[in-house]
Amino acid sequence: MVQSYRVTRLATTDRSPQTAAGIRVGDSEDTVRRAYGARVKSTPHTVIEAPGAYLTALQEGDGSNDASRGLQFLTDAQRSVRAILARGPSVANVKGCV
Repeated sequence: MVQSYRVTRLATTDRSPQTAAGIRVGDSEDTVRRAYGARVKSTPHTVIEAPGAYLTALQEGDGSNDASRGLQFLTDAQRSVRAILARGPSVANVKGCV
């Protein structure tokens, strides 16, 4: 996603890339929670029925601008990661809608 000529979100459904913590598409929700701990916040998925969810892990740091940066994992009914979004401030927008 691009906002004001800046890339604010990237998404992948490819299993090849992994996060710095080693998470890939296809990994379980539990694996995400173990990797990111208390930083993971779960919210209901807007399209997939429960238990599909958005798992958001915000960046740790000094708090100045960190709340707008992190990773979001979209999980399916089997509680496995379907997509990973590297994010700027636009990750909270559903399907990239502004």
